[in-house]
Amino acid sequence: MKSLKDHLKTKHIEIFLSEIAVGDPPKTDAHFFEASSIPYPDGDLPKEVRG
Repeated sequence: MKSLKDHLKTKHIEIFLSEIAVGDPPKTDAHFFEASSIPYPDGDLPKEVRG
């Protein structure tokens, strides 16, 4: 959730929100999922993620 909240504070989101506020935005559904741990599909994280 922190990543989402941080993302919603970025400049491009600010621009997006100001643009859709001008017109009549389409109906939108949002679904949020949260997980504390998800194993990587192949079992190991890629080296770029491991650091």
